[in-house]
Amino acid sequence: MDPNAAEVFYRIVSRISGEGLFIDDLVDKVNKDLPLLLLWGIKDPWIGTDTADRLQALFPASSRVNLIAGHCPHDEVPAEVNNAIVEFISSLS
Repeated sequence: MDPNAAEVFYRIVSRISGEGLFIDDLVDKVNKDLPLLLLWGIKDPWIGTDTADRLQALFPASSRVNLIAGHCPHDEVPAEVNNAIVEFISSLS
């Protein structure tokens, strides 16, 4: 809700990704055999559910939990995020 949130987000992302580095460049470096949990805020104004769909297509064994949240579900619905993580970890054993 902070008026400077977009600027802060841009600064963080631009420092992490560097010039010319995109998510598609990173996906190929991930071991697709490892378990993957996608926790997706379906109200995310920046990264829509179409991206989650793409990731699921690239990682067919992934698990996905859609949350009624925006870009930071861990801040917005922490109990739901924690429950999803616990369930996911429990399913691995």
